[in-house]
Amino acid sequence: MKRFKFVLITLSLLVILLIGFFSFSKPKQILIAEYNPNYLSIYPKTNFIKFENKDFLIKEIYKYQLNLLTEIQFSGSEGFATQKVDVSDLIKTKEKAGFPKFLKFKKKDHEIIYNSQSYPITEQRLDSILSKNNENKIILFIN
Repeated sequence: MKRFKFVLITLSLLVILLIGFFSFSKPKQILIAEYNPNYLSIYPKTNFIKFENKDFLIKEIYKYQLNLLTEIQFSGSEGFATQKVDVSDLIKTKEKAGFPKFLKFKKKDHEIIYNSQSYPITEQRLDSILSKNNENKIILFIN
């Protein structure tokens, strides 16, 4: 009976650790979008998100796994172009390309602190937080 309890407790702890690991290792995405009425004639509809009855062009998508940048997608005239980021590249190079290689993300009361910049929370739905910086730019944090 003691052995059964020990196995049960060990399995319970293992399940809790696995749930914690998978919730932490969930990929996170950050979308940066911009509104310009001329973009609709240049880019395909799949590159846009609708917010406040405007079509915002998704300019960049940063994908993170375990808080490390793994992929960047850029808008192109035929769809999205994808650049894979290798872990060895992250170690060798500094943030010279202008994009954050390590995710530094914290949610405070009514703002998001993302890579040392503060963004006001405009709207929050389930696992997504939207911040509208100005009239023509938004940033979307997807957990």
